[in-house]
Amino acid sequence: MFFFTLLIQFSVSQNSLTTTNISTVDIELEDEYIQGGEKYRKGPYLIYPDKNTEMSVLWQTHETVDCRIQWGQTLDVLIGDSSVSEYGDDHQYKVIIKNLLPAVHYVYRVVADGDTAGGNFYTGKENADNHITFYAYGDTRTYPEDHDAVAAQILKNVEATPGGQTFIISNGDLVGRTPEENDEWEPNEEKWDTQFFDPQYKNIVHMIATLPYMASMGNYESAEEGELFRKYFPYTIYETERFYYSFDNGPVHFTIVDQYTDYSVGSEQYNWIKNDLESSTKKWKIFLLHAPGWSGGGSHGNDHDVQEILQPLAVENGVQFFFAGHNHYYARAVVNGVVHITTGGGGAPLYDPASPPFPKIVKLDKSHHFCKIEINDDELVFSAIRKDGSLIEQFAFSDIEIEPRYNITVDTIGFGTVKIMPAQADYEKNEMVILNAIPDSLSEFIGWSGDEVGNESYLYILMDTSKNITATFIGIDGINQHQKTSAKLNVFPNPASTNLTITYHLNKFSNVNISVIDINGKEIAVLLSQDESAGTKKIHWDGRNSRGNKLNGMYFVRLKLDNEEAESFKILMK
Repeated sequence: MFFFTLLIQFSVSQNSLTTTNISTVDIELEDEYIQGGEKYRKGPYLIYPDKNTEMSVLWQTHETVDCRIQWGQTLDVLIGDSSVSEYGDDHQYKVIIKNLLPAVHYVYRVVADGDTAGGNFYTGKENADNHITFYAYGDTRTYPEDHDAVAAQILKNVEATPGGQTFIISNGDLVGRTPEENDEWEPNEEKWDTQFFDPQYKNIVHMIATLPYMASMGNYESAEEGELFRKYFPYTIYETERFYYSFDNGPVHFTIVDQYTDYSVGSEQYNWIKNDLESSTKKWKIFLLHAPGWSGGGSHGNDHDVQEILQPLAVENGVQFFFAGHNHYYARAVVNGVVHITTGGGGAPLYDPASPPFPKIVKLDKSHHFCKIEINDDELVFSAIRKDGSLIEQFAFSDIEIEPRYNITVDTIGFGTVKIMPAQADYEKNEMVILNAIPDSLSEFIGWSGDEVGNESYLYILMDTSKNITATFIGIDGINQHQKTSAKLNVFPNPASTNLTITYHLNKFSNVNISVIDINGKEIAVLLSQDESAGTKKIHWDGRNSRGNKLNGMYFVRLKLDNEEAESFKILMK
């Protein structure tokens, strides 16, 4: 037990503290991690006010009591002491300690009517500092015992890592809603008391008292306009009245997205996100949100708004990571060089990922866990760690392979157009592209050639490399549809390798010409050229061209009557 009588400077306001006046205070501190006391309902705990010279300390009591806070760089030299008044209507207290030094260790103690609780922290890094470690996880709801085990491992890593005491980012779903965990989705104070702030879970208490907690809002917090989330995490850096915000620490810029407020292209939040990313000059940029764009399935699917709205912004503005949860396991996906982490194993009931895995997934692990991110100048090392301390995976961002993007070139022969869906400059590996051949009014589509072949008007292409494809159209030459179909040309079998039977029907005496043409419209074999009477006819063909070579690929048997084209029949030779 330590006793000190110190001269300190302080002044008071409800939400902030600075050092101006002098007073003499008797200090009694047992250690740097004083926790407990019947007066406390929650905390104290920390949030970061986006200034490396400040720190926010919050707590809640069961009733109105006299409170004060004391702080300093060491236990034996305190530099601040102030009484604090509650705010709101539920015995809450919030102090922003100001005029601190960047990247410096501080100790604080809260005294609530004689009960003491406290902790310590490091202020934010210098703006020019290119070294930082921080932690990420989420979905801590429902099972505080598992959350407490995860918190214990985070604290062990903090202790073992030089400079490791910094802050945590959380993707939300901090607590459940109703006692029955049903679909009523009502805010529930009991869950905050028993799942996140319960004093019996010493590791959670210790963690949030020593690591500022920066969270995005999850779906479990979104009910009633997020009233309890705002109540216990009243970030001063919220944009407008909603729950999106950003902050910097050292070399990293964090953009926190509120997925329960419109962020479609052109919306207020979208414009803010775009400007926020474009304005940041930080080397490392990270998105924090709740629902993932690419995850392992099994409970919640991929969020298409993240894929279609946020991913392009990430690529355009050099964002390296997305951190999300919602699915209660660990997953990593890589999309066009951007790493998408699902870290939903903070304490919620674990889910089974889909089998087989969703696209883009490179790692899956069903476990309670957290993530550790260590940045040293241009290098970032990422670790995913289970609650028992075992490693899920570790990798350097520089080792991430950027998947190639492929383009498609489409040419046409004859008169017609090709519609490409989706139409864009290039495509991700294994993305599906659809081509639709559309002949003009006096033409007919006869087939695809090049890197992909087919004879249907729709062609489905898996983009596993760049593609060059040609669509061929042939003219109808003025023959009306009745004349064409009256010939009733047929080839059997199809596909075939040899010995094909060709049947056709004539309504009248005609000069008949039957030939084989390739996809470019070049005649490669003449099978029949003579006058014939009306009726159903049949000829046989050995599947070879005029030179006697066996054919392979797509071709067309063409029937002309009186030197005018009447019918074409697509065949596949193999």
